[in-house]
Amino acid sequence: MLILERILEKTGYKVGAFSDPVEALEHSKIAPAAYDLLLTDIRMPKMSGFELAKQLKSINPSTRVIFLTAFEVTRQQIEKELVPLISSAGNRGGAKNEAALIIPEPASLEKIIAAVKEVLSDYTSLTSPSDYEHIVVLYSGDGDNSSIPSTYHDIIAEYINAGLAKNQPCVYTYIEKDAETAMAALSQRIANYEENLRNGNLLLVDFKPYCASAMMGDLKPFEELMRVVEEKTGNKKDKHARIVGRAAGWLYENKYFDQCLALERWWHTKPFTGSLVCPYRMSLFEHKQFFEHKDALFARHDTILRI
Repeated sequence: MLILERILEKTGYKVGAFSDPVEALEHSKIAPAAYDLLLTDIRMPKMSGFELAKQLKSINPSTRVIFLTAFEVTRQQIEKELVPLISSAGNRGGAKNEAALIIPEPASLEKIIAAVKEVLSDYTSLTSPSDYEHIVVLYSGDGDNSSIPSTYHDIIAEYINAGLAKNQPCVYTYIEKDAETAMAALSQRIANYEENLRNGNLLLVDFKPYCASAMMGDLKPFEELMRVVEEKTGNKKDKHARIVGRAAGWLYENKYFDQCLALERWWHTKPFTGSLVCPYRMSLFEHKQFFEHKDALFARHDTILRI
């Protein structure tokens, strides 16, 4: 647990570590709002993890919970103990995440970090992302533009519109055959779409050449795009730019896993001042070859949102 504590702290979290559940509970009573997440074993002396979670949530109902356990959890335990702890963390355009998860051990550190990031993700990131926030949006639907659900367009438009309202430059990248096809549904949801295009507040970028370069391990086109973004923010008081980047999702969907993770690793070095949304089709992770890379992918983001 000491290694996990250090990695969580290195990731940017403030961690309070306790070896005694009773001590942890007493500390939470002193500072009930100090902790957003309980990460605990289920079987412990003095008090089970389920009981600890119940009592912590009675003190602070917004506390989220991740259980780590090497023991089998029965259906009866899930129905009796876990289900009452699960509640929607908020809905925006069909988006939500859960307040409690069980992770069977042994579990990789990447898996635990990814789970922590997911349960702590906040949908206010769409309207008010922090500088350098790297967001993965998991959406339902098939891969072609015609079957991308309206919730995807609603969420992306919400992210872009909030930026335009703050006079922040916004970049939408597309992988469809042309901009007209890509923006057929989304343009109807973006405020003053044509005007923002003409004024350069909204930039559309054909990402197909970028995908081709990333397939070969060449990220120079992305670096050049960052210079363009920097120029866009040069004279603005607010230096925050918003980008919807679809190359990594395209690479993942086409099974270029190493190239996808390399690109996400580069994005995660925070190469520009602003925020980045990376959309991925959620149904991909139902298949083993895609699921195997999920934790590495999620761990390379700050925020994980499902819609």
